[in-house]
Amino acid sequence: MSSATMPATPTGPTPLGRYTGATLAPPPPPAPLESRPAPVIPPVTRVTTHTVGPLRISTVTGPASAVAPASAVPPDPGGPDRLIVAVHGRGIATFVRHGAVLACGPLDLVVLDAADPAFQRFAFHEAEDFELHLVDVPHHLLGPARADAERLCRLHPHTRGEVTPLLGPLLRDLAAGAGGHSPRPAGAGHLATGVVGLLGTLAAEAARPDAPGAGPDGRDRHDLTPRLRTHMNEHLWDRDLTPETIAAHHHISTRLLHRIFAAEGTTVTRWIQRRRLEECRRELAPTRPGRPRPAVATIARRWGFANPAHFSRVFRAAYGLSPTTWRDGQGAP
Repeated sequence: MSSATMPATPTGPTPLGRYTGATLAPPPPPAPLESRPAPVIPPVTRVTTHTVGPLRISTVTGPASAVAPASAVPPDPGGPDRLIVAVHGRGIATFVRHGAVLACGPLDLVVLDAADPAFQRFAFHEAEDFELHLVDVPHHLLGPARADAERLCRLHPHTRGEVTPLLGPLLRDLAAGAGGHSPRPAGAGHLATGVVGLLGTLAAEAARPDAPGAGPDGRDRHDLTPRLRTHMNEHLWDRDLTPETIAAHHHISTRLLHRIFAAEGTTVTRWIQRRRLEECRRELAPTRPGRPRPAVATIARRWGFANPAHFSRVFRAAYGLSPTTWRDGQGAP
């Protein structure tokens, strides 16, 4: 069990359901997510580590905050030649990979290469209370084919096919079981073999030209609602993001679009505004003493708010205090 010394960002409204992101179109994606060094584990975050056969599982829980897997996973005496398979038991997070802002929710898989220098800077930006399982898988268990590991690390977190619906719940349940009572050695070996086998099958599935999400947009075409949220999260910065442009992009009617969000108890416009506010709140979170404070108007423009006065009104309505008060650490929405 371990902890460190950084204040966590307070929680806020939870986006509806799972949302994902792929590649941000111009203008460039918000630089601060990628340019910041990976954070240490906040003090209110709890980390526990267990072994299941040759696998190590670190479970991180806490409130909304930025979490670096490199700080949460114990160093491996065998070196960095290993994969870290991340799966959320609960919570929603954003992260940056190869310049793209992506997002993941419960049971979405994110595979990281601990030998990649970028791993030390990688962080999940958790938007709410979360439970994150980090499964440490030595490379040699996957066999000599390095391409398999590379394919796994390129997978979009919302990839769907024959394997991910099995692997996500298995890893979550395996972590929960390890936390309650460590499996017996024989049983642990069988469980680890099953996980490694599914990872190998997932890599082979990803290599097929007809793999789910293998099209130009890298997304599963058979699930409309996640694709809508993906597109909207990718274009939160775009002030022209409207129900009409969203419907046109997905070749559906605006009436159908509104019906989809009405079934979730919200509207398209309200969903977009809430997500924009959440990203502004994250970027305006109080910084360490002595560090420069971001300009409220700059952050608002970055996330699609053209009018600073309007942004301040809706921020206060959502969180009960002004964005400047929140940035200066004088309150907690």
